[in-house]
Amino acid sequence: MENFKNANFIDDAEKMYDFVCLPKERFLESYSYLTEEEYVNTKKLFIQEDVSMQKGFSITVSLTSNQLSTLMDALDQELYDQGEYYNYCDNDAERNVVLHHIYTAVNLLDKFNHLWERNFK
Repeated sequence: MENFKNANFIDDAEKMYDFVCLPKERFLESYSYLTEEEYVNTKKLFIQEDVSMQKGFSITVSLTSNQLSTLMDALDQELYDQGEYYNYCDNDAERNVVLHHIYTAVNLLDKFNHLWERNFK
């Protein structure tokens, strides 16, 4: 199988659902044919504000209300976990990483909430 530079799976709704819900290691185990480089490339695209808005919404529109609800629950749990972890950080570098995770999760949750309002209410 030929590897392509900058390959990603941002347009694959099923993989993106798992991408948001699963930890990186578990995701890569589940999709053993994907490379870590593809995962990283997708993550870079996904966290960019403009791509998240354009691609994220088009991907999640095809999700059922149950899947979207599960995504939102997973993000809620991630926010809680990261908040708890923040209390145990030993230095500013660790705290900055946690704050970035929290910021990303809050932004995604906000986008998913707007999507929920638009499509399922």
